[in-house]
Amino acid sequence: MIMMTHTLGTHTLRSHHIPPHIHKADEARRRAAMITAVLYPNDATDEGRLLRLKQQYFFTSASLQDALVRFKAQHGTNWDKLPEKVVVQMNDTHPTSAVAELMRLLIDNEGLTWERAWDLTKRTLAFTNHTVMPEALEKWNVNVYGQLLPRNMQIIERINEEWLAEMKV
Repeated sequence: MIMMTHTLGTHTLRSHHIPPHIHKADEARRRAAMITAVLYPNDATDEGRLLRLKQQYFFTSASLQDALVRFKAQHGTNWDKLPEKVVVQMNDTHPTSAVAELMRLLIDNEGLTWERAWDLTKRTLAFTNHTVMPEALEKWNVNVYGQLLPRNMQIIERINEEWLAEMKV
């Protein structure tokens, strides 16, 4: 029989000797759980719309990152093969954040130039939309999108500028 003269509360036991990196990992897990707990939240409120945007970005980014990890495991950084080996079909407007996100991953994480990343993105992503009713098409407030995803917003703005310049020619 073991006698204890001093006991600690449950909270103290849980957090007393846990290294900081474990706390950070647990916090990241909790944030991800909050994003994924309820799919397709009610978007009648600002909070619901923000959660929907976070979900779309979370799932899109995770999918693209997984695809790039698998591609690099097979083909290294032979980016010429990316459009042959990875095709992302975006059905409807929900996953269209993939355009800016793939650009961000290729430029910021992989070190590709804008021109190279744009060429690969155009050949890797495909889009189909079956809905033509305006109320069914996804729209995001530019300020909210830019606040949540500032780098992706920069990329979207540059794509838009280049497209507008091309239309003038």
